Amino acid sequence: MSSSEPEKKARKLDGAVAQLILSAVCIVLGALLLFVPQVQKTTLSIAFCIAVLVAGVVLITAYFAAKGYERPKDYRFAAGIAMLVIGIVGFIRLDALSERIVFVIGAVTLVLAMIMLQSVVQMLSLKSVLWIPELVFTVLAVAAAVLILADVRALLDKVADFPYWVLVCAGALSLISMLLVRIGLKQAAKPKPEPLPEPANDPSFPQE
Repeated sequence: MSSSEPEKKARKLDGAVAQLILSAVCIVLGALLLFVPQVQKTTLSIAFCIAVLVAGVVLITAYFAAKGYERPKDYRFAAGIAMLVIGIVGFIRLDALSERIVFVIGAVTLVLAMIMLQSVVQMLSLKSVLWIPELVFTVLAVAAAVLILADVRALLDKVADFPYWVLVCAGALSLISMLLVRIGLKQAAKPKPEPLPEPANDPSFPQE
């Protein structure tokens, strides 16, 4: 096994863990906002800042644990610092963040949609039919994110708690997307049956 293979596996694992955590956080926070009246937008803003800070710490820790400084294209340290800055600024401007939390939900949904779009490309490259449901998930997530970010009041005012439902659904679709990717990768890893030899080239086949 070459030295680059463990590195690639580690990066894939980091990405999968990050997507899993983000998806789970979206589902939990969205469900709390929908079904627990005591939860306010400020609570969601605080949870968002904490999640960003934790993600930053994880990225920085992973960078040093995997000796990322020995590789020229490992940007986990820079990404981790950026996450810490965003989280700290979020806490400083918590009131402003709470007022714009709906747009944060739209941005997070768009991030999940882009992750699912990569899964579409991955499944297409592997020639797996699973790219079709992946594409459906991506289109739904992008459409919902655009509606939120564009502040389409005609819809947002008619559908109660629309952004919160989007947050839950986007997290759930992302988890299903991860499952489909694993299924697609397992199918691609299966050895393909060798084609049967042509009768003319088969020495065991009786020749006329």
